[in-house]
Amino acid sequence: MNKSDTHKETQIKYWLFIVVFCLASTYLNHALVKPFWGTSPKNNTFVTSLEALTTIFFLPICLSLFNFLMAKRYALNYRFFILNTVLVLFCIWLSAYFHFENWANYTGLKSNPDEATIEVDGFTKLAGYCISLICMSIAFASLKHQNT
Repeated sequence: MNKSDTHKETQIKYWLFIVVFCLASTYLNHALVKPFWGTSPKNNTFVTSLEALTTIFFLPICLSLFNFLMAKRYALNYRFFILNTVLVLFCIWLSAYFHFENWANYTGLKSNPDEATIEVDGFTKLAGYCISLICMSIAFASLKHQNT
């Protein structure tokens, strides 16, 4: 086995690990709170707030940090880090979608959400995208600095 084959295998393992971890952590956050929807009005407020904060802060920061540490560990060329950024942004979109699905399953208003729900969903995504882009930009600059 030559060096190029080993490098390819390492890169395949890296990307599989990154994709599986990011998607699984996005899904699990919402799957864990789903059973609490509808248990009481107070719980509904807490659960929707928790899901929104997960999409806005927890996922962007944790996934950005994880992607940075793994890129550093696997010596990923910083030029390819844009793919990590796309993955994190997709996970933010997916997280907002899971939050909406949990809400829609509870209320039964999936096909006809009210304006406030649409506004909150849009704000949650936008804020999550902004935090993600800030975190991933810092990670990118750090990786670029280390590679030069």
